[in-house]
Amino acid sequence: MLERGETSSFPAIFGVVEDWIERGEHYVSEAAVIGLLEDLTAAVRYKSGRPSDFVPWLGPASKEAWTNVQDFWAWIEKGKLEDHPDFANSKLNDNRDPG
Repeated sequence: MLERGETSSFPAIFGVVEDWIERGEHYVSEAAVIGLLEDLTAAVRYKSGRPSDFVPWLGPASKEAWTNVQDFWAWIEKGKLEDHPDFANSKLNDNRDPG
């Protein structure tokens, strides 16, 4: 839609996403972030344009989640996930190979 310039429905779509993140049950909020926003941040999905082209339609909670997703993947790409503050305190870290 974005690549075709069909953005007239974006305010309504991202308004719902904002509502899900702010007011939804935990699983709804997580699905909006991981299922939609994380998918939209993946640059490999675009023939033209870039993920940041969606930012103008994001509300405050969506922008924060968007930034967190991008930061998380930047840590992954650097190979430093175990140093990420969220990972260091998570149960996932307990399963690391100590050697």
